[in-house]
Amino acid sequence: MSRFLKNSILTGIFVVVPIFVSLWIAWVIYDALTSWGVELAGKLNFGWDVSTFWKVQIVRIASLLVMALLLVLIGVIARNTLGKKLVQGFQKLLLKVPIIKTIYSTSQQVGDALWNANGGDMFSKAVLFEYPRRGSWAVGFLTNENKQQFEITRALNRELVSVFIPTTPNPTSGFLFLIPREDCIILNMTVAEAMKYIVSCGAVIPPEKAGELAEKTTEKNTESVEK
Repeated sequence: MSRFLKNSILTGIFVVVPIFVSLWIAWVIYDALTSWGVELAGKLNFGWDVSTFWKVQIVRIASLLVMALLLVLIGVIARNTLGKKLVQGFQKLLLKVPIIKTIYSTSQQVGDALWNANGGDMFSKAVLFEYPRRGSWAVGFLTNENKQQFEITRALNRELVSVFIPTTPNPTSGFLFLIPREDCIILNMTVAEAMKYIVSCGAVIPPEKAGELAEKTTEKNTESVEK
């Protein structure tokens, strides 16, 4: 009975904690995006009390709809000739302000890298290479194959690929490595599977493809027959 209760409690914790964390993060984002609408509704005072829970949620949902409509409107304007000129003029204005210039240019470059005009993601493939020493391996993400030479590749006179190694369990920070192409092993797992593996500190092993499992099963059967 003691073991049964212990295992049940641990199973319940592993089920509840991810759900709770996911809902909490979703609520924090939801609250941050819609708090302005609640404050504005309270200041304008439309004649009805917005202190009740459900009325606050109506205001929050309306705030999300307003934000979505504004984004659609900005996107439509930015695609027109006049809108493009306005956006370019605003960008030039931001690039002239000392501190804002650095922040804006950096965020713009990261945004372009994450999602470019061709629909490509910044993390294209999951890779494996030896780090931090021989015999130990790290999982990273290929960010650029550097097919066009630049200052670093010309200085070293080698073909190098750019690999980002995220930290565990927080993948928002990490390290950038320039690695010889031949020292990189391209993995079959998807970027999402590799990210889950990294965030879980190696606890969540990516599922193997059916072809790989069949090949490994055949190899094991062959080995057993030979023995």
